[in-house]
Amino acid sequence: GSTAAASTVLQKNNKLYGAQNALIDKDANCWNSDQGEKQFFIIKFGRSVLAQKLCMEFQAGFASEFIRVFFKKKNASQWEELDEYEPEDSLQLQSFQFKATVECTELRVDFEDCRDFYGRITVYRIQIWGSGEEETTTTTPSEGKAVNQSSTLD
Repeated sequence: GSTAAASTVLQKNNKLYGAQNALIDKDANCWNSDQGEKQFFIIKFGRSVLAQKLCMEFQAGFASEFIRVFFKKKNASQWEELDEYEPEDSLQLQSFQFKATVECTELRVDFEDCRDFYGRITVYRIQIWGSGEEETTTTTPSEGKAVNQSSTLD
């Protein structure tokens, strides 16, 4: 399955606020960054996927005014910029269609201009929609496949 990493974790408490929590499709889980000017979130798929769309749900008041999305192809050492967006400051699942479908093994979201005074970001859910080699992904009939979902904490 997919794994996640982040720039910071609130109080270094990975069990409660770690990056992997944002990959679990449950409302009680979240990634909460610690203070900082710039934050990032990385998803490692563990395989090549065709990524088409990013969906994220922020905690209102702890969103970013601007995000940049980057990707890595298999065996690549450098990140390539894919797109940039201006998310809303709301507790709604937001969808950001990529300008192009990309084949990648990793995806990074950079959060800039955090709305929180201390630069903290809170993400309840982050999903990358597209297709992958495995068929064991979370599905929603109207949307297609989330290629990065986990059902439990490891």
